[in-house]
Amino acid sequence: MEISLNSILARMEGMYDCMPKVEKRIADYISAHTGQVPLLTVDQIAEQSGGSVATVSRFVKKLGYASLRAFKVDLARTGSAGEDELFQGIGSDDTDREVLRKTFQGNRQSLEDSLALLDPDQMIECVRNLAEKRRMVFFGIGSSGFLVRDAAMRFRFLGFQAAAYTDPAEMTFNAAVADGDTGVVAVSHSGRTTLTVEAAAMAGAQGALTVGITNYPGASLSRACRYNFYTSFPETCVRVAALSGRVAQLCIIDALYLLTARYRTPSS
Repeated sequence: MEISLNSILARMEGMYDCMPKVEKRIADYISAHTGQVPLLTVDQIAEQSGGSVATVSRFVKKLGYASLRAFKVDLARTGSAGEDELFQGIGSDDTDREVLRKTFQGNRQSLEDSLALLDPDQMIECVRNLAEKRRMVFFGIGSSGFLVRDAAMRFRFLGFQAAAYTDPAEMTFNAAVADGDTGVVAVSHSGRTTLTVEAAAMAGAQGALTVGITNYPGASLSRACRYNFYTSFPETCVRVAALSGRVAQLCIIDALYLLTARYRTPSS
């Protein structure tokens, strides 16, 4: 499946805070010149962005590309963002029809871009391990709390001792008593929700298998979890990000649930 411009930009944005200054300049340059970058040599990109050839090469590898050429091919396929860009914020002057269109298009594009970011091999490895666990624990606060409660109910159908925790004290306690027979799924759109990150890290230290779901690859939650799956929604659309981000999070949980069911045995 082809990756979209939104997905590429969201990936850069997610890693932005963790980048050195020179890499931030490269990211800024690429974001501002998405249509021109595929036509430039590595020397030209380095010169225009204020970096070096080596830094540009390291930058694209951090994004998951084997070479600058592979990155430019993906960028060229996406085309540049324009007035018809699907990720559009909902404005107060939008008509009812425009609100409907933007809602459905935003959800659809978020799902497509999130799928493009997904590593199928990593998810399959993750669910094979989850299927062997006796207990499943889900952590989430705020809007993520509603989602993890639904997830816990689903996994109980598979025979797990599954529960969702959204209260800080309960999250801390259950993270502390997690063990090697526990699977932990932590959900945070920002990936920086302190309590969620700390609970996931604590559970992992106790031997639990930890899974993070967030919108940002460079966020703290990614470093706290063994497996990570990412949604894709640009923060330029903060007014609708919470909605479409939740749809993509739910889809990832659905995939985890359905695949775990395939590997779950009655004796597990």
